[in-house]
Amino acid sequence: MSHSVSYKHELVLLLLVVYVTFVLSLTLFPIPMTEIDNPDAMDINLIPVINTVKQGLWIFSSHSPFKRLHVVENIVGNVLLFLPLGILLPLASAKFNSVKKVSIVAFIFSLSIELAQLISRAFGNYRTVDVDDIILNVTGAALGFFLIKWVYRKTIPAKN
Repeated sequence: MSHSVSYKHELVLLLLVVYVTFVLSLTLFPIPMTEIDNPDAMDINLIPVINTVKQGLWIFSSHSPFKRLHVVENIVGNVLLFLPLGILLPLASAKFNSVKKVSIVAFIFSLSIELAQLISRAFGNYRTVDVDDIILNVTGAALGFFLIKWVYRKTIPAKN
């Protein structure tokens, strides 16, 4: 293996570690300890898709630009947050050569975050716990995979 390939691989691994650290710090810290710290915190949402569809429709019906921006940030933000995972995993290891494998890792990572947020609620944390976040995160990782696959069409062979 040439040095430039090795350095590129090391850089991708470093970026992956920095990315995971960033996501964990963004989603778990700082932990709001009162409802005042996070007034938009809602109860736990375990019903998939319905809340996101309602929020999507709210974009068109709400007269508050702040609320519209919040909804767009929530939906688009959750997708964009995991887009780099779908890009970095196939670059870090040839094992992640399918959207299915990348989606499984994204699902486990996102589920772990939501479970950590759920557990922290028992200690007074008012972060939201939402199954739609998992769906949007996995969607983002899958889009990242398709993006990197498109960029490197012959480097990352697709397998189902």
